[in-house]
Amino acid sequence: MSDTDFLKHFSCVDVAFFDRSWATARTKLTSTGASMCNQLLRFEVKTAARGFVSLLQNDHRIKGSPSYMTLQFAVYGPLSPHQAPEVLQSRRSDERELVEEIPQQLTPGEYFVAVWTPDKEKDRNLTLVLQLDEWGKGTGRSL
Repeated sequence: MSDTDFLKHFSCVDVAFFDRSWATARTKLTSTGASMCNQLLRFEVKTAARGFVSLLQNDHRIKGSPSYMTLQFAVYGPLSPHQAPEVLQSRRSDERELVEEIPQQLTPGEYFVAVWTPDKEKDRNLTLVLQLDEWGKGTGRSL
């Protein structure tokens, strides 16, 4: 395939590297027409981990798919009876894939992810992806 043919049919290339020490969880969400998604993703970290949080929208290039809406998310934890400190807050964006690296290693405990939908679109499907590197445990299991 020539460069010209490639650019005619593709807009980007993504490369994936798989290592069994990474645990991945995917959660489907649906917007309700409010400025915040009424579903929270709650997860538990059993051993110290670093990773990424991604919020995905359906590709607008698929026939019948709406244009991207503006999204934002934040991760809070570890949870305790009196506090839930913010671990990270994503930028506000109308991209298909909103990806943020968790800025510091997560310590064991319970966390949650909150998603904002400031455009207040209703019945839009989203996927929240949590990927954590469990430091070489080699488990390959879902969270």
